[in-house]
Amino acid sequence: MIQRPPILLAILMAVVLSACSTPAPSPDSAPSGAPTPASASEAASALVRAGAAEPVPVAAAPITTGELAGGTFHVFSVRTTDSSTRLEYAVTHPTLTGRPAQLYSDQGRENLPVLSAGGQEYRTVEHTILTGIWGRPVAAPITSVVSNPHPTFAVYAPVPADVSEVEVSTPLIASPLTVRVDRGAAPVPAGSAEVPILGRAVSGDKSDRQHDQSLIVTIHGVRRADNATVVYYSAAFPQGVPPVRFASWGGEGGSLSKNSSYLGFLTATVEAIDWSSMQGIQLLGGGGPHLKESCDRFAFTDGKNPNALVCWGVLPPVKASTTKVDVIVANQLIQDVPVTDGLMTPQSDQQIPELGTGWPTIPAESLAAATPDNVDRNTVDLRYVVKKGAITTSGEQLDLDSTVLFDYNQATLTAAAHDVLLTAAQQLTATGRRGTVSVTGHTDADGPDAANLTLSKRRAQAVADALGPLLGPGYSFTVEGKGETEPVASNDTDAGKAANRRVTILPPS
Repeated sequence: MIQRPPILLAILMAVVLSACSTPAPSPDSAPSGAPTPASASEAASALVRAGAAEPVPVAAAPITTGELAGGTFHVFSVRTTDSSTRLEYAVTHPTLTGRPAQLYSDQGRENLPVLSAGGQEYRTVEHTILTGIWGRPVAAPITSVVSNPHPTFAVYAPVPADVSEVEVSTPLIASPLTVRVDRGAAPVPAGSAEVPILGRAVSGDKSDRQHDQSLIVTIHGVRRADNATVVYYSAAFPQGVPPVRFASWGGEGGSLSKNSSYLGFLTATVEAIDWSSMQGIQLLGGGGPHLKESCDRFAFTDGKNPNALVCWGVLPPVKASTTKVDVIVANQLIQDVPVTDGLMTPQSDQQIPELGTGWPTIPAESLAAATPDNVDRNTVDLRYVVKKGAITTSGEQLDLDSTVLFDYNQATLTAAAHDVLLTAAQQLTATGRRGTVSVTGHTDADGPDAANLTLSKRRAQAVADALGPLLGPGYSFTVEGKGETEPVASNDTDAGKAANRRVTILPPS
């Protein structure tokens, strides 16, 4: 038998005992070679930066009127989906800076761009303001004029599928600009299972006169949770280095805000538009800091973190049937963002985590802020505004667009309806025949059948009541409602539903 020296035996026993006592890796521990949190964040930040570049204008015209004469009106893109049309545009001036009165908020709404195509004139979608009056446009207000263009947005009704170009006009320029129409949501870089990318935009610092700074804003999730909607998004600087000067990405106040808060925070404009219900939702009031949203400009001012940071905002709930919304954040509109259920996981213990290291934990008190009163205060009704072309014909039948005639789910005529009905009356009298006019109401398939039938009858009656005085003596009316039973388009898309919401008129035989 070989005798081993005592010291060597002790060393061998220590090695054996050490090997036996080493714990097996737990299922949750990272395997060898897995990215560390720092490298995971760097990789995730690279995903959202991939291919991001400052938008480039595709058309421009000199501004010929007002205090901005000598400046330039720029168009970056016109993009339409089944739900909405987004115009990206900007106004620049070589020397003038500050806030031009005629373009600031509602004061300059007459100068907001108008789209024209196929005999129709599309004006910016409107929403109700605090007093319940229609009229505030869904468009980011131009709060300052700068020397380098960076796009802001305005929202319109979807243009028909056969329209490939639109004319963009405004009283600021002498002649309209012809611009190609892009279709579908804007393309985004490929994300990953850990870092989904649902939409992305490049935003500018509203207070940077030279616009040599920008911010990449990426939507990662729109989630239903506890009777609220949570928007998860990240913000990253293109070069990975926060600028020396940081002021206010996102503009001042929300484009759907009833109260025009002018907070100046990055998230002051976190909002969503549910076109299936024609409603806009904005940040819920939480009664304290960071209860309705997590990020403000101070999260980015220390200059220490080059990686993307994850933010969130809590909004009123969307319908259970809603599958997509448009999201407004950092003064940009991102179209067709999918809506899914449940908060994002895994969750981080950091209030504003780096992208790729887990998703923010949403405070319970933030979700609890979705009380009925709070939801009502932060939900607004929307409507498309098509000033011309709201009447289409099929033979002698007139089809009137209910989106122009009525507010959502209502049977009271809007202010815009008068011009439409006056045109309809002129077309009826032009036939030279007096007698009985048939008026029939139609709805989309949303809601109960019985409710839609009643609504269609009430709308038809409202049209007949208004047409009577416009037509004068010698006319009578038959009025009926068909509800959702005679669609002219698929109810599977928002554009199809809008086409189905109509009132048809047949002149006397």
